[in-house]
Amino acid sequence: MGTTRLYTRTGDRGETGLAGGHRVAKDSPRIQAYGTLDEVGAHLGWVEGQLPEALADVRPVVRRLEHE
Repeated sequence: MGTTRLYTRTGDRGETGLAGGHRVAKDSPRIQAYGTLDEVGAHLGWVEGQLPEALADVRPVVRRLEHE
């Protein structure tokens, strides 16, 4: 089984690539927003997993929010 590289060896100069080939600063508001949305999705997944059976009717709502 091969290993996956976690680096490009091209140096990033504090930038990251976006779809379409655009480069932006890693601390740009856009990248920070992507990270925040990723964290929200992770928290919603956790919430969904913690819901008791008594709240099973809420599960589809949480799942929809997580994936939108």
